[in-house]
Amino acid sequence: MLPSSSYLIDRKIRYYCPMSTLFISDLHLSANQPALTRLFLYFIQHQARKAEALYILGDLFESWIGDDDESPFNQQIAATLAELNARGVKTYFMPGNRDFLIGQRFIKKAGCQLLNDPTLITLYGIPTLLTHGDSLCTLDKNYMAFRHLARTRFLQSLFLGLPLFLRQEIARYLRGKEHTGMPSHDAKYDIVMDDLMKEVKESSAQWIIHGHTHQPCIQLFNQETQHTTAENSNAKRIKRFVLSDWSPSEGNALIVLPNRDSALVYFS
Repeated sequence: MLPSSSYLIDRKIRYYCPMSTLFISDLHLSANQPALTRLFLYFIQHQARKAEALYILGDLFESWIGDDDESPFNQQIAATLAELNARGVKTYFMPGNRDFLIGQRFIKKAGCQLLNDPTLITLYGIPTLLTHGDSLCTLDKNYMAFRHLARTRFLQSLFLGLPLFLRQEIARYLRGKEHTGMPSHDAKYDIVMDDLMKEVKESSAQWIIHGHTHQPCIQLFNQETQHTTAENSNAKRIKRFVLSDWSPSEGNALIVLPNRDSALVYFS
């Protein structure tokens, strides 16, 4: 058991958690990041179980090469989430760009409900659009082309048909390539606001929650309507929440209360 003194959760999260809904994303868990894993497990076992629902909006794992990869690490994460669900905390999972190959086999073991990207929910009476966020980074044409191909059943079947050890080697190679010589800023993390506003308009959402960019913020802005002028207030107010990524020393969650109070809370 972890000593509680090692993970002093911010008082705010202790206050907000009961009867709340939590949103997290971009943890990038892997077996070679034990400190990050411990932080996640502590969060689930001591904080998330106080909530009524937990939404994981993608990139829970650093990479996912198939549900048949039943490593002790993957089994531990699935069992932890299953225990949370068994305690009455509704748990939802939306795949991200790193773990989009997660399938029903893992989802069933983890006791989660799989969400499409995007998904519109009603959050305490507020129409809320949930998305991982990578689909809005349309400035990166190469990634968008890859994303389109990688989501096809044909290519997924080809990859998942490879021997497990070969998929592990491919994932290891791609991770090493991505983390070598990475610029401080990359266009693949730029959200195109016109695309975001299009998603919001088509869904009639008032809130949008996403991750992926690793640039956390809470943003309030007006969506101009056809009849909006400087003299009237027909603009629809939109609230945007961008979730943070996690590090081995710091986690992050968006916490929303039934009275619609909300906060992006950091903890370590």
